[in-house]
Amino acid sequence: MVTSGRREGPQQGWRSIVSRIGIPIGKGPAEIEYDHDIAKINKSLRYRKTVGICAFKGGVGKTSMTMCMASTVAAHRQEPGVVAIDTVARGSLALRVPGKQPAGGSVQALAHDPNLHTISDVRAHLMSNPHRLSVLGSPRDLNAEPLIPEEYLQALEELQRHHEIVFVDTEPSTATPAYDTIIESLDALILVVNPTHDSAVPGSEVLPWLRERGLTELASRTLVLLNCQSPAKPQVDEEAIANHFHNTEIVELLKIPYDPHIAEAGPISLALLDKDTRRVFVRAAAILLDMLPANS
Repeated sequence: MVTSGRREGPQQGWRSIVSRIGIPIGKGPAEIEYDHDIAKINKSLRYRKTVGICAFKGGVGKTSMTMCMASTVAAHRQEPGVVAIDTVARGSLALRVPGKQPAGGSVQALAHDPNLHTISDVRAHLMSNPHRLSVLGSPRDLNAEPLIPEEYLQALEELQRHHEIVFVDTEPSTATPAYDTIIESLDALILVVNPTHDSAVPGSEVLPWLRERGLTELASRTLVLLNCQSPAKPQVDEEAIANHFHNTEIVELLKIPYDPHIAEAGPISLALLDKDTRRVFVRAAAILLDMLPANS
C-alpha cells in the first residue's frame, strides 16, 4: 500500500516562500480551506443548472454581484461552460464586460434566431470576459418590449445545449411578464441585500414569498449576499440582518465588503478586486455549488 507521495506545497503567503527554497512545510489552515472551496466549485453536475440572482429592490448591486459570482465560478471550474444572461429590460449586464455588445446580443435576439445550428451560431450573440464567462445582454433600445416567458425559455434551452451553468440576472419587479417563469426554472437563488432599511425589509420578504408559491426547495437553496456598497457605517444593524437569515430563514449569508472596483460600476475584473473580496466570492461560489443537486 502506498503510504506517502509527493504533494503540492503551499501556494499562498510566507509558507509558499519557505517551500520554494526547499524547506518542507505543509499548507496552513487558510490555504487548506481555500482548496476545499475550489474543490466544491468543481463539483460534478450531471444535469444543467440555472441560478437566479434577485432583489426586490433596484440599486442594490445585483448586476455586479451577478458578474462577480458568475466570473468566479467560470474562472475556477475546470470544465468551461458558464454563461450569465440579462433578463432586465435595458439592463446593464453587458456593460460589465469589456468590449462592445453585439447587435444581436440579447436574450430576445437569441430566442428568435432561426439559424442556431452550432455553438458558433450561439456564440455570435454572446460577449465574454477574461474569466471564461460568456454573457448575453438585454436590448439597449428604449422602445424594446419586456422579455416574455416564451423568449426566456427558448433562449435558456439554446444556452443549455452548450453551457453547464446559467446565471440569470432578474428584474427587481415580480410584475414583469417572464418573472414567474424565470423563478420556476431555477435550481438555486442568490438574494442580494444592502445593509440599509429600504433593502433589508424587502429582502426579508423574498423567502416567505417563495414558500407561499410552493417553491420551498428553491427557498432552501438560497444564498444571501449582504452587499456593502459604501465604505460608510451602515444604516442598520448588520448583525440583525445576518441573524434573521441565519436563524429565522436558516440560509447562508455572506457579507461582501465595500470594494472600490465594484463601486466603479464598469467592467468587472476579478484581478482588480481586493484580495479579501475575491476570497469571499470564492467562498460564496463554493456554498452555491455545494447547494446544487448533482443528480437531478
